[in-house]
Amino acid sequence: MTLRSRFTLFTVFWFIFILILYNIFVYFFVIRVTTRGELQLLANKADLVVESLRKHSMRGMEDAKLLSDMYNYSEMMRVVAVGGKVVNAVGIDKELLSIPPSVNPILTSETRHINGQRVIYLSVPLFDQGQLIGVVESARRLTVLDSYLQILVGALSVTSIGAIVFAIFGPIGLHQGSQGRSVKWFKRCAKSIAAVSCIAFA
Repeated sequence: MTLRSRFTLFTVFWFIFILILYNIFVYFFVIRVTTRGELQLLANKADLVVESLRKHSMRGMEDAKLLSDMYNYSEMMRVVAVGGKVVNAVGIDKELLSIPPSVNPILTSETRHINGQRVIYLSVPLFDQGQLIGVVESARRLTVLDSYLQILVGALSVTSIGAIVFAIFGPIGLHQGSQGRSVKWFKRCAKSIAAVSCIAFA
């Protein structure tokens, strides 16, 4: 193996390593940004419920109108009194509603998995004159995030494979170009990448 070949191989390996790190960064960055946005949406709804209760001196937790405007088919929101009793709830997702109620004196937010699907959970405590009287619990399925990740993984796979193919075989194609065959070679590479992209997005 010549020195030029070794240098090319070393460069390709480093390129692949950096490309993998970049793809990992983009993947988790999208998860973080999307999850943060969905969590903020739940927090805004919970704040509206808390403010509504405060206007009525923390009374009326059982009022059905309290959560009626918060309905969303992919969400669950409920008011849980001290002792774990659900006094008010809205939502039709049975799996979200089956999440065990919990009364926690501090604000809690986390990402859970239910049947392989991501779900964000938020719990906001309710206080009346310094006494904990319950919590506002909400949960939301991250269906949009799962759809985004499928598209993202497919796009990153196609672009990464294409970049690696050209990085490895580019010098060969350029060498063949001196013999008048570079155009055909690059066409074959393009067809291969296109075939891979069809499989990735299928």
